[in-house]
Amino acid sequence: MTDKTGGLAAVSTPVQESQNAFHYARRGSAVNEAAIANDAIEGYDDNRMQARTLLTAEEEKKLMRRVDWRLMTLCSIMFLLKNIDSDNVSNARIMNKGTAGNIMTQLGMTSNEYNLVSTVYYIPYIVAEAPSNLLIKRMLPSRWQSRIMITWGISTACHAAATSKAGLYTARFFLGLMEAGMFPGVILQMCYWYRPDEMSVRLLYFYILGNLSGVFSGVLAFAFSHLDGAYGISGWQWLFIFEGVVTITFGFVVWFLLPDFPSQAKWLTEKEKAFIQARLPGNAPQASEANFRWREIVEALKDVRLWLFTLIWALYTVGTSGVRFYQPTVIANLGYTDIASAQLLNLPISIFSIIIIGVTGAFADNGRLPRPVYPLSFLGIILICYGVLYAYPNNGGVLAATLIGNGVTSAWFPMMWPWRVQTTRGATGSSFSIGFVNSYGQIGGAIGPHLFNSRFAPHYRVSFGIAMGFVSACILTSLFTWHLTRHTEQDTRRLKIARVEAQKRGETVLEDVVDNDLKKASKDQDSMLTAPLEANFGNLSTPFACTGAYRGAYLDEMSSNTLTPLSLKNILPQPSGSTVAVPPTIRKKKSPTSKTSWMLKNTNLLVRRIPAASLEPNDVAVSSKPGFKTLCSYNWLKDGSAILVPGGPPLWKPQPLPTTLPQDRGYQFVDQNAFRIPQYPFEPAFRALEAMNRSVHLDDIDIVVNRNSLRKLLDFAAGRRQDPFRMDLHMVKDTLFISRKERTARMMIHGAANSGYGHSFETTFTQPQSGLDRSSSHHRVIRYLLGGLECVVRFEVDACYEEDHAQDLSVASKVEIDDILTSLTNLSINQTQENEGIAGSTQVIMKGPPVISEKLAELKAHKAEKAGQAMPQLWFGRTPYLITGKHTTGTVHSVSCNNVGEKFEDWETTNQSTLRKLVSLLTDLKRIACTTRDRTAIVLCKEKGEPLTIFSTKQTIAVLPTDIIKKHWKPREKGRRRPHPQSQGLRVAQRLPSVSNPEVPS
Repeated sequence: MTDKTGGLAAVSTPVQESQNAFHYARRGSAVNEAAIANDAIEGYDDNRMQARTLLTAEEEKKLMRRVDWRLMTLCSIMFLLKNIDSDNVSNARIMNKGTAGNIMTQLGMTSNEYNLVSTVYYIPYIVAEAPSNLLIKRMLPSRWQSRIMITWGISTACHAAATSKAGLYTARFFLGLMEAGMFPGVILQMCYWYRPDEMSVRLLYFYILGNLSGVFSGVLAFAFSHLDGAYGISGWQWLFIFEGVVTITFGFVVWFLLPDFPSQAKWLTEKEKAFIQARLPGNAPQASEANFRWREIVEALKDVRLWLFTLIWALYTVGTSGVRFYQPTVIANLGYTDIASAQLLNLPISIFSIIIIGVTGAFADNGRLPRPVYPLSFLGIILICYGVLYAYPNNGGVLAATLIGNGVTSAWFPMMWPWRVQTTRGATGSSFSIGFVNSYGQIGGAIGPHLFNSRFAPHYRVSFGIAMGFVSACILTSLFTWHLTRHTEQDTRRLKIARVEAQKRGETVLEDVVDNDLKKASKDQDSMLTAPLEANFGNLSTPFACTGAYRGAYLDEMSSNTLTPLSLKNILPQPSGSTVAVPPTIRKKKSPTSKTSWMLKNTNLLVRRIPAASLEPNDVAVSSKPGFKTLCSYNWLKDGSAILVPGGPPLWKPQPLPTTLPQDRGYQFVDQNAFRIPQYPFEPAFRALEAMNRSVHLDDIDIVVNRNSLRKLLDFAAGRRQDPFRMDLHMVKDTLFISRKERTARMMIHGAANSGYGHSFETTFTQPQSGLDRSSSHHRVIRYLLGGLECVVRFEVDACYEEDHAQDLSVASKVEIDDILTSLTNLSINQTQENEGIAGSTQVIMKGPPVISEKLAELKAHKAEKAGQAMPQLWFGRTPYLITGKHTTGTVHSVSCNNVGEKFEDWETTNQSTLRKLVSLLTDLKRIACTTRDRTAIVLCKEKGEPLTIFSTKQTIAVLPTDIIKKHWKPREKGRRRPHPQSQGLRVAQRLPSVSNPEVPS
C-alpha cells in the first residue's frame, strides 16, 4: 500500500485495504473481516493488534454502549431479582409482627431458629457455585442463566407452601442450590466482553440496580403486609408468590435475549465481533477454548492470590452479612410501633447506597486513585459505623450509622471483582476462580446472622464488636493482597489514565495490562507476552500508514518479511479517532527500584518488542577481511578541560613477578565521555575527527556506536543472559547513533572485599607516553563494514604493546600512518592549539604521537582459575593484543600476551550466525528509529532474558551539536532516497583501504 518512492499511500476503505494488502502469516490467505473475527476468537496474537484498529475511538464508544444496553441491562435485572428473592426473608421476618399472620408465629419459630434460614440457604449455594460456573460455558450463558432463574423462581414461590420451620428450611435449601452460579456467571460472562479496567464502572451501575432491591423489597413488604389474610393467604406468602412468578417470567426473557459470546451475537457485524474480542487482554477467557481444562484449575489452586481473595470475601461477608440480615430488625427495635413504617425506613439506606455507588463510579472510571483504595476506604467507613453501633449513642446515631454502613457495603463488591478477575487466566481458570471465590467467600452468609443471637438483643453490642474484628482482619488481608498484586495494579491504573486521556483526544490505547505478579505463568501466556505481534504483509518493503478504520502503522522486517504494529502518532499528526499505543510497564519479577527506574526516564510510547528468539541471521556474511580505517583518536586531560588529539595509549611496562596489586578504589569512569559531556557524549570524538579529518563526510555511514553497546547487543542476539541496559537511538540524516546510557557515568570504588584489581593492573603495568602524563583513557574511532552496515565504532584502548616480537609494520600499517600524517599536515595553526568552535564545546589540543592499530592491546586481570573471554571486545575494536595477568587475591604470578588478531577469522566463523543476527538487529533498530515521529527512540532490556523494548521519547534530545552535523553530513536532497543499507555497504567496502589484512592491496 505504499507508492514506489516510499511515501505513505492512502487507502480507500478498510475492507478494500485488507483484501488487497493484508495476509496472515498463519493462514496465508487474504484477510477479510470474518477471517479477522475467527482468528481473534482463536486468540492468534499476530492478528489481535490488527483487529484492535478496526474501529475508531468514537465507533468503539458507540459499540460498547450497545453492548451495555444488550448485556448489562439484562444482567442487572437478573441481579435485582436475585437480591429481592434472597433478601425477602429478612423483610418477611417483621411483616405483620405481633399478629397471627407473622411468619415466625405461623411456623412456630424462635429468633435463633430463624437465623438458620440464612445458613441453610448458603450451604448449597457455597457447594454448587463453582461447579455451576464451570458449566456455564458448555451450556451457553443464556441457557444456563435462564435455567437458574426459572428454577430459583419456582423455589421462591414454594416458600409460600411452608407450614413448618422444616418446610421453610427445605425451600431455602433449594433456593440456594438453584441460585448458585447466577452472580459468578455474570462476572464470567463480562470477562468475554469487557476489559478488567472497564468492569468497575459497569459493576457499579450493575450494583445500583441490584441495590434497588432494598427499595423494592421494602415497598413490596409494606404493600403485601396489607394483603395479610386475603383469600386465606398471609402477607408473607403473597410476597414469596409474587416474587417467584416475576422471576420465572423473566427467566424466559433471558433465554431469548441474553447475549452469549461476542462471536455468537447476531446483532454485531463481523468487524465488531473481531474488535470486541481483540481488545480483551491476553489472559481473558476465549469462546473457542476447551470447555474444561484441569491444568487451569490446578494452576488456579496453586495461585496464592486465589486463597487470599477467598479469605477477603469470607471475612467481609461474615462481618457485614449479619448486619444486613438484621438491618430491618435493628431498625424495628428502635422503638417504632408501626412495623409497616419501619419497613419504609429501610428505603433511605438503599437509596443512600445507590448514591454512594454512583459517586464511586464517577471517580473510579478515571483512574485517579489505585483500585484497591476504594474497597479499603469502604472497609474503614464500615469499621467506624460499626463502632458507632457498638456504642449505641441514640436512635439518631444508630440510624445514621446503619444508613452509612450498609450504604457503602454494596459499593465494596463492584470495586473488588475487577481486581479479582484481573489475575484470572483462561476459560476454565476464570470460571473456577470466580466461582470459587464467590462460593466459599459466601460462607459469611451462613455464619454472619448467628452473630446476632437473641441473647445480645436489643442493642447487639457484642455482635457489632465481633463484626468489627472480622472487618479489621479483612482490611489487613486486603492490604497484603494489594502488596502481592501491586505491579498489575500499577499497570491497570496507568493504562486506565492513558485510556481516559486518549478518549478525550479521540484515540484508542492498544496495550494490555500484563499480570506482572504471577511468579510462574502458563506456557501459552508466557509466549503471548514475549512473541511479537506480527502479520505477514506480502512483499511490502517500506513503512506505510492506513486511513479509515485501519489506523496504525506497520514496520517491515527485512529478515522475516513481517510487519509489526507501530503507533501512527509517532509518524504523522493524529487525526480524530486514531489509534495510539501506550507502553506497559515492562514485565518484571520485582518492583522498580532506584537501580532500574532511571532507565524509564523520557520513555513515552511503546513502539516495538524484539525477543532474541525472533532474530534471523542477515543474508550478508560478517567478516573482518575488508579491513578498517582509523578516523581519529584522542585522550582526555585528567581535569576534563580538553582532549589531546591524536593522544596515545599508555605504554606496556612489564613488572617483576610476583607483583601485588592494591584493590581498586576511588572514582572510576564507567563512561568518561558521558561524564565530561553529558549532553553530547559523541561530541569529543567528532571534535577529534574535525582536527584529524576535517573534510570527511559521513553520509554513507549506517551506524555510529560505541564498542560497549555492540557487545551488549551481541550478547542479546546470542540469547545470553546479561544485566539490564539502556541505549538511546538518534537519527542524524541517514545515520543511526546508538548512545550508551548508564545509571552513573562515574562510580566510587571503596576497596571493599568484593572489589576487583582490573584498574590497578592497568596502572601498575603501564606508563603514560611522553607528554601525556596529565591525560587519561585513550579513545579511538574506527570505521569498518559489519555485514551490510557501514559502522563507525568508538572504543577505549588500554595500552600500546611495543615488544620486539610485535608484528612488523605491513603495507596496511603504512597506509594507516600515511593517513594520520596527512591529516596532521592539513591542520591549521589554530587547530593545533585549540578548537575555537561554539561556546562550551570540547576544547582540542594537538598533542601525542600517532599510534598504529597493530600495537594496541587490551589488559585483563583475572583470578588464576578463570580465563577472560574478551574476544568480542577485541574483535569489535579490532584490537590485536590481549594481555592477561593472572592473580590470586591481587598477587599477579603470571602475565601472558596473545596475538588474538590472528584468531579473528576463526572467531567470526564460529560466531557467524550470531553476528548476522546482530546485523539484523541493528537494521531493525535503524528502521524503527527512522519511523518514529522525532526519529529518536529508547531501547531497554530491564530484566535478564527479557525482550528488547523500544519506546518513543517524550522530549527530543539532540545527539550532536548542529555545527558538527553541518560539517560531516550533506543536506538531503528532496525526493532522494538512500540505497538499501546492504547494497550500499557492499559498495563502501570496495572503497575502504585494507588495514588489518596485509594480503589486500591498499
